[in-house]
Amino acid sequence: MQDKTRTPVGYGQGSYVQAETPKLSIRIRSGTQVGRGGYIGEAKKPVAFIWLEEEAEAPETQLVVQVDHDGIYLWQEGRPASLQDLYPKEKAVARLAKKFEDWQRYFSKYYSEQTPNKFYWGRFHEEGRQLARKLQAELIDQAVVHYRRPPQDPQYRHSPEIDL
Repeated sequence: MQDKTRTPVGYGQGSYVQAETPKLSIRIRSGTQVGRGGYIGEAKKPVAFIWLEEEAEAPETQLVVQVDHDGIYLWQEGRPASLQDLYPKEKAVARLAKKFEDWQRYFSKYYSEQTPNKFYWGRFHEEGRQLARKLQAELIDQAVVHYRRPPQDPQYRHSPEIDL
């Protein structure tokens, strides 16, 4: 039986060992639980997904993404928060903060109290949830991120929080 990681170089010159490619590992957060798993099989044709370790405890930090007229989009313990202040050394979080600011500015510019039903709530929430998911992915071990509708949304009374 031949080892597939060894490739012949030439007749009488031996063989070299190919470097192993790292296995694809996935981290998933469901509410407050974090699970880790990975695919088994060949790199290009995985055959199954298995959980690699037990569920990890969720971090205590709870962040809420909820847009407001005052330029606020992030809340921690009911108070406005800033991503730059909370995570100053995280470059990916700083890039996301700029996208959140653009998203919040869109709300401030186009939302009108006189015509709340004419605002594009579906598209607006889709973009907000997408940003919140990216933030959750960056902070998976540091915080739990929630997405809430603003009180101005007509659906706020029925379901204030939207699942990521």
